[in-house]
Amino acid sequence: MKKLLALGLCISMIFPTISFAQTVVHNTSPDGVIKGKVVSLNGEPLKGVLINEKHTTISHLTKENGEFQFMPSNRYASIVFSAKDYKKKEFDLDEDMSKVVLWPKIDDKRKTNLVFSIVNETIETDNQPDNIPEFASNMGYGFTLGRTFYFKHRNPKPIIRFGIMADFIDATYSIYECEDIYFSKVSKSTVTNITGGLSAGPAITILPGRLFNLQLYGKFAPRYSLLTFDEEEAKMAFTAFSTGYCAGANISIGHVGIGAELTSHSYSYSTSDEIYPTEQKPLYDRMGVSDGSANITGMRAYLILKF
Repeated sequence: MKKLLALGLCISMIFPTISFAQTVVHNTSPDGVIKGKVVSLNGEPLKGVLINEKHTTISHLTKENGEFQFMPSNRYASIVFSAKDYKKKEFDLDEDMSKVVLWPKIDDKRKTNLVFSIVNETIETDNQPDNIPEFASNMGYGFTLGRTFYFKHRNPKPIIRFGIMADFIDATYSIYECEDIYFSKVSKSTVTNITGGLSAGPAITILPGRLFNLQLYGKFAPRYSLLTFDEEEAKMAFTAFSTGYCAGANISIGHVGIGAELTSHSYSYSTSDEIYPTEQKPLYDRMGVSDGSANITGMRAYLILKF
């Protein structure tokens, strides 16, 4: 009986050892020490990576060449690798840790853009007579809410980042005026333009410092507009859909910056029958604002908040 108990005790002591040895077979030396190396995505050794046994205070650091070795405290330990600017990585002891690759943790702060702008544009209709000047805006105002979606980057602190800038809300309010001399009579005309739309396009962000950044972009920007035309002899309203483009740049320090962009849009518009009486059609044809198309070009200067 004593022999059987002794045999059972020996077996119970041997099997955990075998099981533990099988658990770490990928990473251990014959004495049970786990060995490996931590590198970046580019294959560069990472020094000073913290290696921690989860739920314990036991920790180790990688050497200058990224190598490490340690003896786990128990066979159920989970090993966590962590380093500044890199994502954490966790392993069970039955997983291969001979080469641990850490992914960079990209700083995704300040991707949302809130923009308040001053707009200066001119309108020229396709059928506008030569003796009638362009409609020039006195001053317009704009509001934009958007976001920059950056592509993944292997470098945790990239100098240049590429992405897509998208605006979910792009609204402007502008008033345009011109004076028309018709049969020796000076006639003043005013156009009010309220627009709303979306825009998206490629963006390049240059990050020479932690807070300072320069952003260059170009966007496709379709719009839908409601315009009202107010002339001494008549009034009317019409809707317009435009396809256009804009290109610009902004400089920011921290969360605040300034910028400017050039815009160009081609409109197709139709008048409102309720506000466009048939008997006044000759006047609108003369002014070049009946059903047709127009081009609006100009620029924006803006204040941008990034968060």
